[in-house]
Amino acid sequence: MTFRGRVGPSSGTIANGATIATIPAAIRPPAGVEAGFAVARDSGVNPAVIRAEITDTGTLRIYETASQPSWIALDGISYWTI
Repeated sequence: MTFRGRVGPSSGTIANGATIATIPAAIRPPAGVEAGFAVARDSGVNPAVIRAEITDTGTLRIYETASQPSWIALDGISYWTI
């Protein structure tokens, strides 16, 4: 599975730990596996990254310790389903 594109709210920011999407069961990572990815995000001046995580229940969440992003890029998130 490979993701492409950019997601974010129509206004405001994405909260730390927010659920971005729920991946359908047929294409989720294998049970018991959590996959973490560093993905691009908006930033006022400098490039920045944020951690995206897909759990074995299909929850796609993001985590940021500083300022919350107004969008994140999904490009580069990929995994194999078994």
